[in-house]
Amino acid sequence: MAAILSAALMCRWLGQQHNDAAAIRAGERIDAAVAAALTDPRARPRDIDGTASTREATDAVIKALQRRRRGLDGPSETSPTKRA
Repeated sequence: MAAILSAALMCRWLGQQHNDAAAIRAGERIDAAVAAALTDPRARPRDIDGTASTREATDAVIKALQRRRRGLDGPSETSPTKRA
């Protein structure tokens, strides 16, 4: 999950540096997908007290991204990497 969240952070940073709204939105979508995936205890990897393998956790994030793309999830909540 940390690598995926790092990619989201990179997208947002690049978007801010280059005034690229699409990159910022991509980072936000990735954050939201991770947050959605982690709501299912079966998708949590072992390093955060879950049982999912790396592959299973990654698959859960991919499925969450696909659901959001199809509009099956509601609006995103606060991302796990955003700071107040």
